[in-house]
Amino acid sequence: MTFNNVSAMKTLSALPSSNEICTLLGYYAQDDKGGGEFYWDANSTEADNLGTIFTVTVGGTPVITGRWKRVYTSSLNIRWFGAKGDGISADDTAFTKCIQTAGSGSEILLGRGNYRLTAGLSFAGYSNVRFVGNRCTITADFSGGTLFTFTLNQPAQQRAEGIEFVEVTFQGKGYDSGTTCLSFSGYPKVANPAGPEDYNYYAAVRIIQCNIANFDTAIKFNICRNILVDNCWILGNKNGIYFQDKHAESMVRDTVIYCAGSANAGSYGIKSESSYSGDYNTNEGLVIEGCTLDQAQYGIYARNAIFWKVIGNYIGTQLSFDSALYGTGYRAYSILLERDNALVTPANSRTNTIANNNIYQGAIKISNLTTGIWSLLSEISDNLFSGMNDNAIQIGPRMAHLNITGAYVEKVSPTSVNGAIVELDSDSTVINISKLTSNQSVVNAVNIKGANVTFTNIEGIVHAGSSAIINNPSNNSITVSNMQGNGLSIQKAFANIPVNTYSSSNPLSIITASIPVYNGMKGRITLVGAFNPSVAGQVLQLATSGVSVTIPNAPGNSAQFHTLYSTGMRMICHVIPFTANATGSLSVSLAVLNYLGGTTGVDYHSFLTIETDAY
Repeated sequence: MTFNNVSAMKTLSALPSSNEICTLLGYYAQDDKGGGEFYWDANSTEADNLGTIFTVTVGGTPVITGRWKRVYTSSLNIRWFGAKGDGISADDTAFTKCIQTAGSGSEILLGRGNYRLTAGLSFAGYSNVRFVGNRCTITADFSGGTLFTFTLNQPAQQRAEGIEFVEVTFQGKGYDSGTTCLSFSGYPKVANPAGPEDYNYYAAVRIIQCNIANFDTAIKFNICRNILVDNCWILGNKNGIYFQDKHAESMVRDTVIYCAGSANAGSYGIKSESSYSGDYNTNEGLVIEGCTLDQAQYGIYARNAIFWKVIGNYIGTQLSFDSALYGTGYRAYSILLERDNALVTPANSRTNTIANNNIYQGAIKISNLTTGIWSLLSEISDNLFSGMNDNAIQIGPRMAHLNITGAYVEKVSPTSVNGAIVELDSDSTVINISKLTSNQSVVNAVNIKGANVTFTNIEGIVHAGSSAIINNPSNNSITVSNMQGNGLSIQKAFANIPVNTYSSSNPLSIITASIPVYNGMKGRITLVGAFNPSVAGQVLQLATSGVSVTIPNAPGNSAQFHTLYSTGMRMICHVIPFTANATGSLSVSLAVLNYLGGTTGVDYHSFLTIETDAY
């Protein structure tokens, strides 16, 4: 028995015999991929689901007992349920019936075509359903709401898992449509969850080789874990991926998220935040690797994130520099990490790694919105910054335990903005900054703009800018070493030694002005002059004050002393290296230790200087 379409198969002149086989050539017409083999179940009273079970009429009278049932083994095809995929007809009913029939533990073959949906579809409690698109398109021809929503059955269901979309293109009505493409939600068991056991998760969701375009938000995960978004193109949406409330152990990998652009302040490529307070309610364990994120105000925005890794990505932002917006406080950040009062224990918001990223225009900013110290135990390493208008890395205030190493920064206009490689704010401690390199437009390599910065080490900086490598107006206690660059700043103080004859009754006593030094900073003390002792054996004494320094001994004597072994005019050029042992203000003085009953004459062009290495 053969039928050309479903209508013919459902309209019979006589009942088939039990287990009789028929061939359906197509749902609407031959070869439209809706056909297949069926058998007659003479005892079935199941409901017609429009795809695998069909009721019939005989002579116009509905048959109460007896159904055509499709012969298949595992996967369901959306065309079996009447989907046309022509981009014109509404395929809502076909999708609903197909997914309901599949239930948990099934695969749904979508096949090539453009499936038009006129409203969002919601499914509760489904697990292990795999949608295979074979590069099909699903068009959301409506505004507002969500195209596909998957939730748990509350309050009984404790977990759902295993929803997967592969090779599907999702098309929305526009980034301003207010529509979300995909949404997956678990739920908290109690009003104020205190730990992981207080959540029921939607888990093991996979979005693989999919395209999502022209939605308000591409994907939302709310109380989910074990998420993978892999090798996807997420283009022209206002926002990319939103991890809301509690989530854990997830990855976004090899994915392009190119948002709708400059009209959308507040937009993001990937965002993570939680509305619940407490240490165990933070968003943890997200890896973002090998992705391209661009054309949003925030490439990556995370609040109270722990155990994150952002590795090997290209991250841009939405706007070129605009002085008017900049003046109002607008900033576009490639990566913005924040901590607020929802985190009870500061030390738990930590161990984030930001490494090997290529960052364009937008800075990395780590911001503490609370009054307590944020102990990060985190690393920002080996990142390349280009097209920068402002600071490349902004830290603080009130940060602790952070390693910043290996950054190259290329800054562009405007030079009026005091951009630095690293800007460190006040009340921060235990910070290591090393291996920084910049081009000529970067003003300072490190700008310490606040006070009370302690236990901070800065080393290994190559700075091509014209200003000081380190700008530290509050004279914070830091350790520095190995600084190189072009227009470097050298702290220097000079004291002229007046021409005169000095004695015990008219002693020589000269002191330079003070210069700022950092713990570990190297420099030189230089004494140049013409001295004429009347008695041999007089001793010139150099003494430092303000900060303890280490001075090597000269052969046979201390470098702080110079003995005038004979009488008569003597030319002296005495250069003494030093290393500062603390941060503070340093000066040097000169005196004659013992006149031995005689006098010491000083001729023209005699002077004493103290200077630091360039920094």
